[in-house]
Amino acid sequence: MIIPKKRRRLVKLSEISPYGCSAPKSFISIEPSLKMIAGSYYIPKYDESKPLGEDSHFICAEKQTFRVADGVGGWAKKGINPGEYVRELMENAVFAIEDKPEGGVNPMAVLNEAFLNTEAQGSSTACILTLKGDVLHAVNIGDSGFTVIQGWKIVYKSPVQHRRFNCPLQLGN
Repeated sequence: MIIPKKRRRLVKLSEISPYGCSAPKSFISIEPSLKMIAGSYYIPKYDESKPLGEDSHFICAEKQTFRVADGVGGWAKKGINPGEYVRELMENAVFAIEDKPEGGVNPMAVLNEAFLNTEAQGSSTACILTLKGDVLHAVNIGDSGFTVIQGWKIVYKSPVQHRRFNCPLQLGN
């Protein structure tokens, strides 16, 4: 996405969410006529017990929303397929945005609804971005995240949230 340099400014808001997790809410104010153009290509690590991998995502161009979830592979040691959790979480996130009007997607509400409706065992980090007019709204849990680049320079990078080394904050059952 190319945006004229003079029309961008960066603003960061961090606060405790109403749902009890300390997920920073961030937004970036940019040119109002922007459209998010997103694409993806996913190649899971080959593992016969997890043929679809441990990660999942969705892109909804109509709602200008992108979501990625990184499943926690450690669940495999307990006989649980970590990919089932992230795929159900993503499916529930898609359901959560279906009824919303264009520009009406609230990433925190979508993540909360998807999390509450996910019954599979496992856990995941997550990041949801949605473009509403001239504002990019985001919610991020754990070490998933996003970066805003302007003219080859990083102007914003979402913070990583860890409990301890190699243990990011996660959503899970």
